[in-house]
Amino acid sequence: MRSKFTLASLGLTLLAPVATLQAEIGQTLLYDFETAWQIEDWEVQDASVQSVYQAERFATSGQYSAGFRAAASDRPPHFRLPVWDNHWAPYNRIAMELTNPTDREIRLETSIVGELQNGYHFMIKLPPMSHTTVVQEFKLPSFIRHDNIHALIFRPQSNVDVNFYLDDVRLLTASDDAPAGGAATVAEELREARRALARDKAASLQEQITVRELDLPEAEQMMRDQVNALLAEAERDDITVDEQVDVVEQLNRVGMTLDRFVEIREYVDAYAKDTSAGFVVGFADSMRKIMPKHHRSGLAIDEGVAVSLAGGEHEAFQVAVAPFRADAKNVTVRVSDLTGPDGAVISKDQIDTDIVAFAKTTFPTDDFVDYVGWWPEALVASDRPIDVALGDVQTWWVRIRAPRDQSAGTYTGTITLAADGQEDLTFDLATQVYGFNVPRHAPIPTAITYISRDVVNHAAIGSREKWEEIKFEHTDVLNDYYINMDSIYNWANPDRVDAVDWDIIEYQREKGTLVSFNITHYHGASDQDIENIRPYYEEAKRRGLLEHAYIYGWDETPPYSWQGIEDSSKRLSEAFPEVLTMVTSQDHSYGFNSPIKSLGAWCPIISRYNPDLADKAREEGRQVWWYTCIWPPRPYPNIFVDYPAIDNRVMTGLMHMKYQPDGWLYYHTSIWHDEKGLHEYPYSNWNPEAHMNTNGDGAYFVLGADGTLIPTIRIENYRDGFEDLAYYMILEHQVRQYDKQQSEVDSAWLSEARSALDEVNQHVRSRVDWTEDPQAVYAYRQRLATLIEASPIDDTDPWKDGMGVRGLLRD
Repeated sequence: MRSKFTLASLGLTLLAPVATLQAEIGQTLLYDFETAWQIEDWEVQDASVQSVYQAERFATSGQYSAGFRAAASDRPPHFRLPVWDNHWAPYNRIAMELTNPTDREIRLETSIVGELQNGYHFMIKLPPMSHTTVVQEFKLPSFIRHDNIHALIFRPQSNVDVNFYLDDVRLLTASDDAPAGGAATVAEELREARRALARDKAASLQEQITVRELDLPEAEQMMRDQVNALLAEAERDDITVDEQVDVVEQLNRVGMTLDRFVEIREYVDAYAKDTSAGFVVGFADSMRKIMPKHHRSGLAIDEGVAVSLAGGEHEAFQVAVAPFRADAKNVTVRVSDLTGPDGAVISKDQIDTDIVAFAKTTFPTDDFVDYVGWWPEALVASDRPIDVALGDVQTWWVRIRAPRDQSAGTYTGTITLAADGQEDLTFDLATQVYGFNVPRHAPIPTAITYISRDVVNHAAIGSREKWEEIKFEHTDVLNDYYINMDSIYNWANPDRVDAVDWDIIEYQREKGTLVSFNITHYHGASDQDIENIRPYYEEAKRRGLLEHAYIYGWDETPPYSWQGIEDSSKRLSEAFPEVLTMVTSQDHSYGFNSPIKSLGAWCPIISRYNPDLADKAREEGRQVWWYTCIWPPRPYPNIFVDYPAIDNRVMTGLMHMKYQPDGWLYYHTSIWHDEKGLHEYPYSNWNPEAHMNTNGDGAYFVLGADGTLIPTIRIENYRDGFEDLAYYMILEHQVRQYDKQQSEVDSAWLSEARSALDEVNQHVRSRVDWTEDPQAVYAYRQRLATLIEASPIDDTDPWKDGMGVRGLLRD
């Protein structure tokens, strides 16, 4: 390879023999890699671990292609080619032939750049063991000289070994046909490469099964049988490309299963209970998704489990069954009453033991996700016995509710697991109840959509009449998870099912769970709009509900909408002064650098939230909420089915503690693509695909085939995060009350309390750098609880004077 400074990088065009092909085929062939000079100009970051070479494999024309290799590194590889022909003005597309012979997807961040390294950027995804013809339109910025293009750049992903091949790089004019792509020789090469890869993986797995010395003969035989069956499939003469790719993927998953059995062997060695039926029982916290297949589980093997919670709070843990000898048959889990101080009891009626049901993804939500298949999702309230196959892990979700004002102290009971061929197994359950309550409603204001026409029209509900029968049941489930029956997209139209339902509003107020409801969506404020809204306003006023009412609109609109937002918000505020107006329009100045002055609340996306500017806005009497949606993805927390469960708890808990927005908005919780509703489990029929080709975005719940609203692991963690936030807010409240008294009765407590409140900054360094350790969350929560109970301030209820859409009355 040449040094960085070449004639090409100086912008000089070399006339090469390949250029004569233009007249022959009507296109410019930039590179076919048949001559050595076409390789020499490639630049790499680190030649010791990255290379570009002339390869005799996967050539789509001629004999050679360009091969690219890079060793795994935290820093993404960088392959840069100063192009020999820099005059791209006549062209609007680039075409190239790419081959990925590996068993994992390769992603190439690709750039076409000018002299200042500005240009056009796009992503190329190369599926495993495949050939791809890329035809990409490039839209270069106007300030880039199209007659002076400098380089083509590939940046593969970091932390994986890179191996791919490139051939036939062409420039196309608007009138040129796209190349047909590929070659029969490449297809045959790939076919043999896939078969050879399957053979190599099969031989390696058979060896590894022996080398690992599991001493689990049934498991070993199961895996050997799987490998042999997959190898026989790979050797079929009529096997298709997709089937070949699937065989290699299934062999990879046998390797994952082998790692799982290595872990299970450790469980067996540590297990103190009887194993007559050939399985072990373990425990897991509620912030982890225990995968049913292939993955290690990270279970705790112990004689029991301990949890803690406040009055009115829910806390959960998981019981897991992992067979190592044979399928576990007819497994059930039950929990006894919990007995506490002075004979106090938490009845087993306050304890749910739900079956964790799995939903099968068919694609990854985004590039962060590296597994497609069965994911833990719905929590099915059923005591039906469950069979657990050898190699699988099945979990039960045990959820404890402490009644409000439950006597503080430690409560004990038992968990009993029954199965065929196994005497009942009993484990200890210890539950610490704290001497304070969490609120009945979300600790901060929320605006969240559940009800829509799509909910009522779903086959599991099917009619307005059926909805009227079950709407209070759905309301109860939503309220249990700190969500009000609401829609940010409803309109002031009594014929719409998502219009304000005063019966539900009053039902929630009577329960003490009402926080907020949307009167209407707005995108203007005409005379007719005002006339439509007024009856709802007057009814809310008559009922004394205006402190809970808001009007939301201008959903994620750009700057051209700002004057319209100001005009309509001003008119709405004049007509309905007690009602909060709120938008998610992209005014990131919160009204300081825009004409918007009459709005009540700005709601930026979490990645655009500016804490300093938000504080300044509040000084001006403005509220600043925040929200997430399909964007932003990791490293921000998000709610997807194929993201870790802890994302949800950190998002509503620790993130809110640190940044303290005035409220939380989420655009939807019931965008369901499933047509029938869940009726099979634990491996369910539920389709997790949701909004915009994601798994779970806009869909926090699952709908049963009978119309029952079913919670998920994700919504459990959503609520747990808000309960964590409640602890924080209670301690904040006590510190403020202590400061008001100007007392030095217990200055040591005050110092420790302030230190604890500041500790959140250790767990959330930023919105993209936060703890993923459940034990760190539990330890912090316990520290907050301990200080609340030790406080010289008895008042533990900052919500006692009520809370509406503008928040609680500050003390």
